[in-house]
Amino acid sequence: VKNMDKGNSNNRTIPSDFIDGWIKKSLACERLEKKEVEELCKVSCEILVEEPNVVQVDYPIIIAGDIHGQFEELLEIFQLGGPIPDTNYLFLGDYVDRGRHSLQTFCLLLCYKVKHPNRITLVRGNHEMAAMCQVYGFYDECKRAYNDDCIWQGFCDVFKRLPLAAVINNEVFCAHGGLALGLEKIEEYKSIDRVTETEDLALSKGILSNSPKEVLEGWGGWDRRGFTWGEDLTKGFLDRNGFKLVVRSHSNHAEGFFWSHDKKV
Repeated sequence: VKNMDKGNSNNRTIPSDFIDGWIKKSLACERLEKKEVEELCKVSCEILVEEPNVVQVDYPIIIAGDIHGQFEELLEIFQLGGPIPDTNYLFLGDYVDRGRHSLQTFCLLLCYKVKHPNRITLVRGNHEMAAMCQVYGFYDECKRAYNDDCIWQGFCDVFKRLPLAAVINNEVFCAHGGLALGLEKIEEYKSIDRVTETEDLALSKGILSNSPKEVLEGWGGWDRRGFTWGEDLTKGFLDRNGFKLVVRSHSNHAEGFFWSHDKKV
């Protein structure tokens, strides 16, 4: 049975009862069986690798930031925004680590991606890097659940295939961290080899970890999470690419969101 949204060109197939069963278990915050996780990761890799580095999406769409394994918050997002496939979603990374239910959180998102690939876009966060999630909890969670490093490695294979950014209606640039040192045009973001571990990894990490900073011109130094950039670079990036706004996550704000760089970020 083909699980494809209307107009979707993806030819991947998976039995409907399988994916529906996985979604049902995941929604109940139950762990999938080892074989189910292996199959989910395999199919997800096949779907994600066909997506470009920078995915084009359209309005209307709901944008969500870091989930970090907080499964109840993910369910609340779907409750407030509406169910998939009735609502389009763009998630900006950091699905795992820190929270108690990284496995259930990411598995549910992958299940929705497999069943409704055009209704949900998942971009990569800095915690979807092996060096990060091996330290901040996801590796240990996988080990406790399945007693097998191969499960964690399977998820890492999925992480490497997640797109790096998205653009909404050719005017809003969305990424986990934001601008990357050395990249000025959107075409340069599109040319990064995100799957193969090469020197391009340093650039992709910049997209995943850099942050805007007030009262700064150009690039600032490395803080504990990435480089910082000033308002002049935001303006230049938007002007060169014909964009109006940068939307990012990666930073925690008590209000839920925060404007920066004269409301350009």
